[in-house]
Amino acid sequence: EWQTGLCAAPCRAPCTFCCGCLLPCVVAGHQRGQILDVTGEPYVCCGGMFQCCCFGTPRDRCCMWWESCCCPGLAVGANHYLLQTRLGIQNSACDNCIYCCSCFLWCCACLCPCPDDNLMLNCADNLLFCVVGCMLAQNKIEIDHMKKEGYSGPHPKIVALLPPAQQEMINNAKIPADHSSAKLASDHSSCDGSSSEEEEE
Repeated sequence: EWQTGLCAAPCRAPCTFCCGCLLPCVVAGHQRGQILDVTGEPYVCCGGMFQCCCFGTPRDRCCMWWESCCCPGLAVGANHYLLQTRLGIQNSACDNCIYCCSCFLWCCACLCPCPDDNLMLNCADNLLFCVVGCMLAQNKIEIDHMKKEGYSGPHPKIVALLPPAQQEMINNAKIPADHSSAKLASDHSSCDGSSSEEEEE
């Protein structure tokens, strides 16, 4: 599961939560760059979730800012999807309940007649932005953990279940040495070795 749930994410990353509620496009674009830096994968629009037209081919990283500004909801969802598929994370029952309630309220606001439509839409908007802020805070905590612990690629069983386009993105990844788990393990072992030598002296 995630390092923290959606409900607890604002408390553990309050700055990211607040910025995510007010400027989700900026936070989403920044997080996409961090994810690509760690995984070493090329940039593909919306995390490669859509393969129609030219959206499934690698593009220049500058395009991720167009994506996050024009489609912030898709950008946040794509970041979430990339972290889940690369790290083998699944949502908790509470997280899924929050997502379903948010979608249900939006459907009610759009489809059901209400004497005060503005009030219904405002409630749906406020809930949606809070959920987006929680998702970005949750992403931030997971990215920080991934940087700290290192990243060596997704589990082969997960890769086998992904669409061919996602598998190609993973196969084309060039994981930086400073983010690989093997590099971090060797660094820790060398530090332990040097400290033990000092203690012996």
